[in-house]
This record gives sequence, structure tokens and C-alpha cells, in this order.
Amino acid sequence: MSSTDYIARGLITQTRTELTSSAEGMGAGKVGFSAAATGSGRTVQEKLRESISVKDYGAAGNGTTDDTVAIQNAINAVIGTSGGSLYFPNGTYRITGKLVIPLSYGWRIHGQSMLGARIRQHTTNTRIFSFETVNTWGWEICEMTLEWNSQQTTANTQAIAIFMGSGTASSTGFYDWHIRRVSFAKGFRGIAGDSANSPALWGVHIVDCNCDGSMAGAFYYASPTPSVGQPNVRIEHCRLSCQGMGEEAIKISSGDSVYLANIELLNGGPTHRLMQLSTCFTVTVINCKSENYNVGAAGGRIFGFSNCNVRVFNTNVNGVQGTAGASYFLFGESGTTMSIIGLTATTSMTGGTLLVYTADTAVPLVADIKLNPTGTGRASDDVFPWSGCAPKFDADKRQRDRINDIGDADAALSASSLAIQYQNVTLTANRAITLPSTGLYEGMSFHIVRRATTPGAFTLQVTDPIGANNYTFASATNGYVKYRARSGAWRIIEAGPL
Repeated sequence: MSSTDYIARGLITQTRTELTSSAEGMGAGKVGFSAAATGSGRTVQEKLRESISVKDYGAAGNGTTDDTVAIQNAINAVIGTSGGSLYFPNGTYRITGKLVIPLSYGWRIHGQSMLGARIRQHTTNTRIFSFETVNTWGWEICEMTLEWNSQQTTANTQAIAIFMGSGTASSTGFYDWHIRRVSFAKGFRGIAGDSANSPALWGVHIVDCNCDGSMAGAFYYASPTPSVGQPNVRIEHCRLSCQGMGEEAIKISSGDSVYLANIELLNGGPTHRLMQLSTCFTVTVINCKSENYNVGAAGGRIFGFSNCNVRVFNTNVNGVQGTAGASYFLFGESGTTMSIIGLTATTSMTGGTLLVYTADTAVPLVADIKLNPTGTGRASDDVFPWSGCAPKFDADKRQRDRINDIGDADAALSASSLAIQYQNVTLTANRAITLPSTGLYEGMSFHIVRRATTPGAFTLQVTDPIGANNYTFASATNGYVKYRARSGAWRIIEAGPL
């Protein structure tokens, strides 16, 4: 063998050793790469480092190996403080502790597919992703499932998939972040700020996510204590199965410019509303749907708004179950103004009435209401804002007249009677209208009007059978009186001549 052969063999052995080495500057670092037709050159190593996987840091993703340390090392190395992109190939990544996100911005954690890349927490009452430093912003988590190995309950308050909190209140908080195509299963809450001393969550965009019916608590919980403003919250195209939830699926307080669109909320029970917004301004609810909510026997409020300014468009409630006689789909509490354009309601309740909406302050605009009652229960045809003012606009005239003309007769009202009772004829004898004594609920109202061309020389008395808070229209006079139920009793809130 010639000396040249020895030299050649030596070079081949050296090259093979270098190409199979993972040391810096070896392996892929010695192989060139050029994009087609560009002529630019760099190494294959540089090209591969454009996409960094948790498997590059030792994560197995086989469902049995504990990947906690490997994933945490990948997060610390890739995200840093100036952004990066960390990839989870399809697989089940077993973790036994929380994954802490450091102070950072401008990064992305993404899986290969929503149901294929699974992070599974094997320690009870433990978070998955934990943000613990405010001013972490401009990030995205997408295309993965976040779940627990065993079912968590409402007592497991730390079983939160994406947790944001620092232990102290802060108006800066966590902002300009996105969560997209993430599925949540078997935990307490999906996305949540710290329930005590929570910083603000704002600049939020959550889209195409789902809960599979096994979550014990809220899908999205942002109710900071003490109160702090949370502007620009956008949740859309989500499907939430709520049958296992022990609290509202969506709870937001102190929000501004809140946009909820194309959200389907399935099932749920009478103890908790599906949605509760408090002290939120410029709220838009569009193309949202509640289906198969069970109000039970005591009644329930499905979408609740307290001290909010709400606009509802093309929203519907379908298949309400239960036997309750006082149930609300859209429930506006104290301080709420709610305008509605497009509302469809059906019900399969075995009894009682679904009052489609109510408001304690004002419903200045109502149009395009369609009610399709089924079964023995019904949706209320009168669609009256029981504790507020009557709708000021009804462009399509679809709503039924909410006034009952009594005529020259006595009347005994029940809880299902229309809210406006109208005496528009001359009385031929003293008459009485008796308010109901059973079936009352907070805010129930009756408006009694006497208005005739010739009132007649007879009295009209409104009788309160509970507290004897009676009112009498004198003979030969027109007038009105408004009653409202509060704490199980009738109160006169307004009265006078016409």
C-alpha cells in the first residue's frame, strides 16, 4: 500500500469523525447549504438552528420519560429576553412540575398540531406554564393540548394551564399576547390571572381554542383583585364544553373593548353562569351561542353582565333544559346598558318560561328577535326588559305587543302575566287588580295604567297581597303606577296622573 493510500484513508477517517461529531463546528457545521438559485452559502447547522425543538434539549415526548427539566432548559435557552421559537413535535410530554416562563418578550412556543403535541402534567394541583414576572409581553402559545394525567377539581386551585401572576398587583401586567389552537383538559382553569393580587391581562387575543368538558373551572379567568383596567380583550372561534365547570366559563372584570365572537358554550348547570362580565365597557357579543344549559328547578342566568355597556348581535340560546319559571339568557344587572340586534331563542324546558333578556337600567335598542318555543316550556313572547325601560326601537315588528288590555273587569295577576296591564275603557263598577303573591323574582315589574277617554265615577285599586302596599286610582281619574319586586316584597317605584 502506498503512502498516498494511507494519507487518503486517514483523511476519510478524520472526515467521518468530524461529520458524526456533535461538537461545535463539527457535524452539520462542516456541511454547506445554499438556497436554490441564490448562491448564498452557510452551513447546514445554521439552517437547522432556525427551528429549535424541545427534543434538541433531551425531551423524549414518549409519555413515560419525565421531560420537565429538558423542557425547562429549552425554554430558558431559546426564549431568553429577546424572543425565539420553541417547537414541540407531536408526542406526549410528561412533566411533574411547573414550567416557568422568565421575563421575556417576542417569542413563540408552538406544537406540531393541536391534538398531536400534548404536555401532560402528572403532579396534582400544579400549573403547566407559569408566568411569574410582569411585563412579559408579545408572545404566543399555539398548536398543542395542555392537560393533566388525573382529573383536577375546583379544590385544585393551582391546576392552571397558563397562569399569569406575580404575587403583587400591577397595572402593567402581561400584555399583547396570543393563544391559538390550544385544547385544555382535566384541569381547574385554562387561562387565568392570579385570583388574588392579580396583574392586568390586556392586549389579549385567544382564538380557535377549546375545552373538552373535563375542566373543573373557567376557560378564561381575568378578575383582578384589587381592580385594575384590562383593555383590548378578544376571544373568538372557541368551542367550550362546560358540563364539568364549577364556575363561569368566561369571567372578566374591569375590561375595556371586550370582543367575544363565535363562541359556542355547550351544556353547563344552574349553579354557575356560562359567562360573567363586570364593570366592562364597550362589550361586543357577536354570533355567540349557548346550547343545552340546564337551569334546573331554581332558575338560572346564562350570560350575565353587571355595570357593563353591552352590544349583542346575532346571538342565540338553544335547548334550555329544566323546569324553572324565571330564567334569563341575557341578564343585565345593576348599571348595565344593553342593546340587542338579532337574538334567537328556543327552549325544551319541561315547564316555566325563558325570559330572553332583562336589564336593571336600560335596553335602548332591540330588533330582530325570533323565538321558537318547543316542548311544554316556552320562550317568553313578550321579551320584556323586566326591570328597565321598554325597547325604543323595533324595526321589524317581530316582538309581540307587551300590553294586556284588561277591559272593564277585575284581574288577578300571576308571575307569567304581561308586565303592562292597561285599563282603557270606562269602568261600570269599582275594580281591583291583584298582584301575584308567588313566583316572584328579584326585579319583576308590573306597570298598571288607567287611561280612558271618560274614566268613569269608579275607583281602580291595585292590591298588594304580600305587604298591603296598595294603590288606588280615584274615581274619574287616569293615571299609572309601577311596582317592582325586591327581597320578596312589592314596592311602588313610580306613580302619578295621566
